Amino acid sequence: MKIDKEVSQYLEGEMLSNGHPFRIERSEVVRRNDLLVRLADGLVVLHVGCADHVELIQAKRETGSYLHDLLSGSAARVVGSDINEDALERMRQMGTVDLYSAGEVPSDLSFDLVLVPDVIEHIPNVGDFLEGLRQYACDVVITTPNALRMHNRLLFTHELVNTDHRYWFSPYTLAKCLVTAGYDIKQMWYTDTLSRRSPVRSWLKRTYPACRDGLAIRATPRPEPG
Repeated sequence: MKIDKEVSQYLEGEMLSNGHPFRIERSEVVRRNDLLVRLADGLVVLHVGCADHVELIQAKRETGSYLHDLLSGSAARVVGSDINEDALERMRQMGTVDLYSAGEVPSDLSFDLVLVPDVIEHIPNVGDFLEGLRQYACDVVITTPNALRMHNRLLFTHELVNTDHRYWFSPYTLAKCLVTAGYDIKQMWYTDTLSRRSPVRSWLKRTYPACRDGLAIRATPRPEPG
């Protein structure tokens, strides 16, 4: 979805439609972790929701897919924050440093970028959460599962969902939440991992980004008025 003047008017609430079609144009296919590692390159990064389920941390490390490790290999410095105290302690035992409980990141730290990968769908009050991230005064990158993804479109009798999720986000609704919380949208991506074993699905996802599994959006906080 291209954030042009017309789309911005809807996001800002200057225009209203009960059924406006927002066009999603063809774009590169990028894996979520690859995108985040690329964006973090050489920067001082705050990784919000840095842990994982305790039982998954070691397994992901062994396969080289643990995101916090990947970010640490790309960024100049990565600071992690999470509400899962057990997982944070497990990370410390494995040698990870610069870890803080949610809400306890030292106020004297400054960041170039805040990454919030697949966290927002777990948050009870999204508006308060996004407004709270403004304190870091830098760009934020949010990723989340895509409500329009192909798998969801093919389910007719069931809903397949992480039972801790509170929301599904579409490209427009995710952008709307950020704009309402005082951000300007800079860029949006549609993330997925294509499979050679599913050539038809891969072609559809490559051609129609709205079908891809994930969303990623970069936004910058607007200056406080006055």
